[in-house]
Amino acid sequence: MALPGKIAALGDIFGPNEARGVYRTDLVPWADGTRVKCVGALRTPWRVLLVGPDAAGLLTSDLLLNLNEPCRIANTAWISPMTYMGIWWEMHLGTHTWTPGDRHGATTARALACIDAAAAAGPAVLAVNREVFLVTLRNGQPHAELIANAKADAATIQALDGKGGQPEAVTTVYQRNDVKDARELPGDRLYLISGSTVLDGRTLRTSRLAISSAESRRQRGEYNPEPGKALLLSPRKSRTALFARGDQNRVALVVVDLGSGEVTQHLPIDRDQTYLGELDYYADATWAARYFEWSSSGGGEVLSLRRNAAAIPKIGWHLTSGNTLDHRYRLLAVETSMFDTFLAYTMAQHGAVMDGESTRDNFGRTANIRIGSRTLTVRWSRFESPPNFGHLEVSVNQYKLRAPLLNELDFPELIASLANGFNRELASGKHQQLIQKD
Repeated sequence: MALPGKIAALGDIFGPNEARGVYRTDLVPWADGTRVKCVGALRTPWRVLLVGPDAAGLLTSDLLLNLNEPCRIANTAWISPMTYMGIWWEMHLGTHTWTPGDRHGATTARALACIDAAAAAGPAVLAVNREVFLVTLRNGQPHAELIANAKADAATIQALDGKGGQPEAVTTVYQRNDVKDARELPGDRLYLISGSTVLDGRTLRTSRLAISSAESRRQRGEYNPEPGKALLLSPRKSRTALFARGDQNRVALVVVDLGSGEVTQHLPIDRDQTYLGELDYYADATWAARYFEWSSSGGGEVLSLRRNAAAIPKIGWHLTSGNTLDHRYRLLAVETSMFDTFLAYTMAQHGAVMDGESTRDNFGRTANIRIGSRTLTVRWSRFESPPNFGHLEVSVNQYKLRAPLLNELDFPELIASLANGFNRELASGKHQQLIQKD
């Protein structure tokens, strides 16, 4: 079949010959070369070749729907989308393989996980009320299970296998009687709840991390893991590494087995060797992946320090809060000229204009900038030593709100855009000479 021009096509087994614009499909023969064997009448399903100028048009086409026979089910309201699980799909996603090794997915353990996931069908809600409850349905009735203790009126939720298969940033959930604060979490991930409980979103099973026991204290060398600060997940998702603190400004990575909840390792961190210095903020997932790596041994997956790892460019810190007006972007330990550099960036990339003149005082420099109708404050606060270094912070100017109250919701997105854009510049190596060396 000849098809003119450059086209997009979806179908069965088509082998394109771009030079001639010819698409061909072949039947797989039997051992004797016979293409088709049948007795009597043969009725085959229809096959469709979709042809279009782009892939988007093929995806939105109603042709396949129209070719199907009318649905025999009168009421389809009870039908809802479901989750597909299996090694075949996981192979396409790149999370598992058919090849034997650490990522081999065709295992008994994986089959049991899929069975557990199917058994856990039904809605689930995490409710925070100084503690964290998992609310599910049992026999059609709500059932609440205490799974973690929250500190004060807030809980932390962290996806251990987020985008890229590694821990994502921590989300803080506050005790609040406000349905607008509700959020939906993907049901196919592992979550660390308040730094103490692992929740499998597929099976709704929970396991407690035994990081407070006497044996745990011995195993982790008197380092205290920070709640919700998991930095690494092992390739087989059997263990996670948590950032932990000791006395005298000592820090370490504590490895916890997700099955037993027990501590298996603690790795004291050399601040100079890992370019961490005194700024613990830089201890994030990117930093951990740069300086540490997983390997397999007879005792399971083991974490170790990489050799000859190069330093990571330092970036800023986007602070989020339950208060819409309290979102901030912060750069730690930067020279005073970073103040002018950042202002120039906002003007060139975000159309910012100065709202009045910048000011100086004994403690630093301040400027107000307008982006659209939003006013932000940029502040560089001086260190006592060395005098030309300080912290740069961008925050909402709550005294110059130029928009109606409803539009204040734009501030988190605006500051996130500034933070992400300038962080990309920093991550590329720009302006690193203006950041204090460790």
